[in-house]
Amino acid sequence: MEVQTERLDAQQARLTVTIENERLETAKKAAARRLAKRNDIRGFRKGKAPYPIVLRHFGEAAIIDEAVDELGNEVYREALTDTELAVYGPGRLEDFDLQPTPKFTFALDLQPEVELNDYRSITKEYEEPEVSDEDLSQQLKALQYQNAVFEESSQAIVNGNRVSLDFHGVFADEPKTSSTSAEDSEEIAEPLPKGSDFASGDDQSFWLAADEEPVLPGFREALLGSQVEDEISFTLVIPQEERFRTELQERTVDFRVKVRKIENVTLPEMNDAFAMNLTKDEEEPLTLLQLRQRLRENLQNQASERARMDYIRSIQDEIINQATVRYPESMIHDEVRGRIQQFSVDLNQRYNLKLEDYLRIQGIQESDLAEEFRPEALRNLETWLVRDAIRSEEEITISPDQVDQEMERILAGIGDGLDGQRRESYDHADVRNRIANGLLQQKIDERLFDIGRGLAVDSTNETGTDSAREDTQENS
Repeated sequence: MEVQTERLDAQQARLTVTIENERLETAKKAAARRLAKRNDIRGFRKGKAPYPIVLRHFGEAAIIDEAVDELGNEVYREALTDTELAVYGPGRLEDFDLQPTPKFTFALDLQPEVELNDYRSITKEYEEPEVSDEDLSQQLKALQYQNAVFEESSQAIVNGNRVSLDFHGVFADEPKTSSTSAEDSEEIAEPLPKGSDFASGDDQSFWLAADEEPVLPGFREALLGSQVEDEISFTLVIPQEERFRTELQERTVDFRVKVRKIENVTLPEMNDAFAMNLTKDEEEPLTLLQLRQRLRENLQNQASERARMDYIRSIQDEIINQATVRYPESMIHDEVRGRIQQFSVDLNQRYNLKLEDYLRIQGIQESDLAEEFRPEALRNLETWLVRDAIRSEEEITISPDQVDQEMERILAGIGDGLDGQRRESYDHADVRNRIANGLLQQKIDERLFDIGRGLAVDSTNETGTDSAREDTQENS
């Protein structure tokens, strides 16, 4: 047997395998016996007709087709072993030629390859976020509101009331002509014409605190003086603020509002009694100062974790953008198919709707859905491949002992009420694999955090990484 390998673009290869005539003849005789077993041939019991009779009954082409199906699989496996190619998915028989000697041609998809290039040179400054006094005040104010006393009022709306409204806001003007560059315009959504919805809701509650403005600036002031069952209309302008999309800023919105309910709000006084009431179920209730300290610590931890994850993703994105990632098209196809299948499951579970019914309602084909899912599937695939390459390059591993420790931590969090049988159900291969993968992803994130700050060390000496990890955990 002679094997020729040809590497193609897009992580594909072609195998050309030439075999001996004798091997094909042997395969043809075996194929004839299989045909004779599956079919009735007059004058012979099934499987007993001699080769010349089978040949005359079915013809040589049918015998060769049968032989190639079986022989092709054998030849493919042997050739693949000889080439040592890393194959993604099964190969495909492209051609079979008898002359001058039997020759098989197979198309193969190859496993993805990733070149990380100089990924450790990607660094940027990391700034630890700070929680402001205003952040803490907002948190305390939210706690006050959650523990407030609400009393229905028959008086006109004043600042400090909680109101329930039906409201509907539509654009009162046409979109303004954009002067943004072509590069910026890619981020701008389709312009919303006059009469399009801006915001609406039925029986929506708003607290009209003097320092807060629901929906748009001026919305609260427009409500003042109205009473239950009043229907009012007013026009507001969307301000030039970062929270609003650029193309919406300075547009006007017509609002129609119906007042459903007005309530007086009595906030609890911010003192030690308030703090102790909030923490009365704890072993030792907190004073207001202690509550403020705890809230600040919690806010700091949350802000630090958000900043850390944003930083990790930014380093990861830069590594992905400068990496060379090669994969076969079939890998994208599999990724998209997986997304469509998950989408189908979600449709059924959430809305009791079948995928084919959804496609019919939307007036689209499954191919349209696949095209819609493709960009995100492509990015996620590249992200997964690069992260796995980093894991390999950095020699990041998870030991069985680490999985055991995490398992014990999870079980301890569930509580002591687990009986032995239920506890054993958690110690399952699938559960352990999920835990191991979760720990592995955490380690990859930690290493990316170190790499971005220039703290990455050789994988054989993780002292620096462990130290950085301890710093990170203190802030988490």
